[in-house]
Amino acid sequence: MTGFKTNKDKMLSAVLLNKHLMESGGYEEKDFASFDQALVSENPVVRTVARIIQGHSSGNSTKSIYNEITDYLKKKA
Repeated sequence: MTGFKTNKDKMLSAVLLNKHLMESGGYEEKDFASFDQALVSENPVVRTVARIIQGHSSGNSTKSIYNEITDYLKKKA
């Protein structure tokens, strides 16, 4: 993800460009070329991080974000 456009892009890159997370999550930088792409990614790690950032940016409560992510991951498993 080059050329940050928003704070969401910066936060997404700050988390997802972690070498160890990339290895264990099985994704590459091309899997989240934009924040919008990350929100619909097939990779659950990329999508989860994007959804957490989106929820926080929208002012959702921690509990609401937790419930949304938990439901998503249950469906993905």
